[in-house]
Amino acid sequence: MNVALIHDKYSIKNFWKQKIENHCQMTEDEKSRMKNSALTKQSNISQERNNIKSVQMGRTAEENSFRGEKASQRVDQ
Repeated sequence: MNVALIHDKYSIKNFWKQKIENHCQMTEDEKSRMKNSALTKQSNISQERNNIKSVQMGRTAEENSFRGEKASQRVDQ
């Protein structure tokens, strides 16, 4: 093989290897940035609050329907 072709193959291989390494590093940096983002933390806190409210509202609705059933039973008697 020609020395120039071998050199070209080596150069191309190194070029793409470097591109892939840079892309992987940028991806890791972005994941880290998103993980540490205040928006993500705030979103998680909001979701937890909404879940708690949903559970509380569900219990309240169940209690109200139960009370309503008792009241209707009393009226029927």
